[in-house]
Amino acid sequence: MSGSRLLILAFVLFPLVALAEEPIRVWTDSTGEHRVEARLVKLDAQSVTLQRADNSIVVVPISKLSAADQALLKSRPPTNVALTLDPASKFLEFSKRVRTLYNGAAAEFGDQPMVFTGVVRKMSENLDSTETYMVVAPSRVLPPGMDEGTDSVHCRFDAKHPPWDVVLPGQVVQIRGQVAKKQLAYATLDNVEILAASGEPTEYSAAELASKLDDPAFAAELESLDGVGEFVLSGKVTSVQPHSLNPNIPVSLVVTAGGKTMNLILGFKHSNGKKRYTGPRAGKPFRILVHSGGMENNKLECVVIAILKAK
Repeated sequence: MSGSRLLILAFVLFPLVALAEEPIRVWTDSTGEHRVEARLVKLDAQSVTLQRADNSIVVVPISKLSAADQALLKSRPPTNVALTLDPASKFLEFSKRVRTLYNGAAAEFGDQPMVFTGVVRKMSENLDSTETYMVVAPSRVLPPGMDEGTDSVHCRFDAKHPPWDVVLPGQVVQIRGQVAKKQLAYATLDNVEILAASGEPTEYSAAELASKLDDPAFAAELESLDGVGEFVLSGKVTSVQPHSLNPNIPVSLVVTAGGKTMNLILGFKHSNGKKRYTGPRAGKPFRILVHSGGMENNKLECVVIAILKAK
């Protein structure tokens, strides 16, 4: 197994502390056989976050590193960080400036990276699976008069290194990136780095979510663009079946819990012109990132964004 694959398989989520920028060095695993060139960007009690020269991020347990690397890290005691949100006015001021400039935004803001702190609200993958996106907004629920389509920062990532490997919706995140050259009526950032993250993601077990669906206010929030929107869901698949609205493309993971039914719509992976189902099977546990489509015929409809690793 290569050093890169070893580190990628070690993705974990813990409270993070951002460190001052350090030089790239060679990190070695405990066997001495696998190495990766990267700089240390974050440290907690169990893991380190490393960033390669291409800006890709990997997280590895400290116990998997060599004795020398572990000794180096002992001189850096872990510190929890609680990120504070930028005032909403900062997002408003920036987004209004971008809307005024449109395609001239990149020239206006230059090559100097900009730093934002906010709440991760949405994540997605484009149709050809080449890029992934993360929306960062000033708060979990937008204040009156703010629109997520404009008063937020849209971060663009290579699909090989999706943001949900590092952070999830509901967490507070600090990011750095450059204003994109092709600009829509909101701020799109390229070359995005995730500098730090704190707080727990919005996550429910199937049983917890089923109990909350009895609350009309919560059910309504699931359908609101300014509400919960996206969250992590875990449980066990009841059945896998073609989705009733489009049996030729996606399938539904049917999950029943607490007397409620949830349809989790998951697309096929395409390989050599053939459709392949790569999701969890009936009776198997799952942990996935979903986007809520709201209630339909007393069933919760959600679109699967990504299948996540178990905690």
